[in-house]
Amino acid sequence: MKKTLLLTAIMFTSSIMWSQLDLNLEINFSHLQRDYQPLEEYTNLTEGLEAWGHQDFFGDNEFFELSSPYVMPGFESRPLNYIELGAYGGIILEYENWPTDLYSLGLEAVVLDYGLISPLNDPGNSDQGAILFYEGVNGLKVEFQNVAFESELDIGDGSLISRINFQIAVDYAQNCVEFHFGPSTISPELQQEYFDDYLITGVGFDWYYEEDNSAQTIEDWLIIFGIVGGDPANPNFQQLIEGPDSDEEDIEHLDGIPEDGTVYRFCFMQTTSVDEIVPGISGKEPLDFFPNPASGTVRIGTDIEATPREIIAIGKSGKVILQARESREIDVSNLPAGTYIIGARYDENGPFQYGKLVKQ
Repeated sequence: MKKTLLLTAIMFTSSIMWSQLDLNLEINFSHLQRDYQPLEEYTNLTEGLEAWGHQDFFGDNEFFELSSPYVMPGFESRPLNYIELGAYGGIILEYENWPTDLYSLGLEAVVLDYGLISPLNDPGNSDQGAILFYEGVNGLKVEFQNVAFESELDIGDGSLISRINFQIAVDYAQNCVEFHFGPSTISPELQQEYFDDYLITGVGFDWYYEEDNSAQTIEDWLIIFGIVGGDPANPNFQQLIEGPDSDEEDIEHLDGIPEDGTVYRFCFMQTTSVDEIVPGISGKEPLDFFPNPASGTVRIGTDIEATPREIIAIGKSGKVILQARESREIDVSNLPAGTYIIGARYDENGPFQYGKLVKQ
């Protein structure tokens, strides 16, 4: 996560609300069977490297710009234009335009919840693997080819017996992430010591906001993710939405590596509901309004006794469509029926609090 700066009040307002409105997504999961096809066209990202650790795994090449950025549904102005790879068995696509933009976005696709895998040279690895990368206009693929597991260095005599092949493919047109599993060999010792607790496959998409000024640091984030667990031949799918005030939920891990030819497909879809996700900002509770639903004048209900310096109404486009200053009320009688986001702030340059209002 990168720090961002508050440049203007208007930028803060439109940016934060736009992001919250457009994280109105759901994840559809499907389980397929398809012959595993190793990449034929690729760039070998690990050729000549000799390290296990995540920090020095790719050196300066761990984080690089994509030729064809990926656009998530609803985020057309913020394409994911960088990719990060590592020894954790996954990829992250990222958007960052600091300090102009207050938000960073990330799409993560992982096979392992914890621990390192590596194709690299070490005393116990005579069977070299590779991490391969392909990028096209309509998507990208990363293949972890014949990679070993660091954990196995500490099991038995330290020989790297186990191997896994898998691909992570991002389909730009379909807004889908696929995990293709190829042949694998997992020792009983590694299964017992590692996979019983740490094997997880899934995707997550998040936005992250951080305002750093002289008075305080304000952070907020929201993530939607889908994971599979249980029997890899008949997995259970779980979709979760989390924010800074969410309670932790138990996550079910896979019982083992999926068989050769298994495909797990996760597709991001915009929901048709207008019930947007609007968490409190910086740990504050969402604003209340009276009345709600409303047809005329709305009063801001809050435990703060002071009169707001500014009240704003945000439409579905993410733009400010109504404003009032030095008031605890806002007149929405001229707005079309629908759902709106109302924000209020009490300090001239302070953060907004937000809530959802239904206009009748």
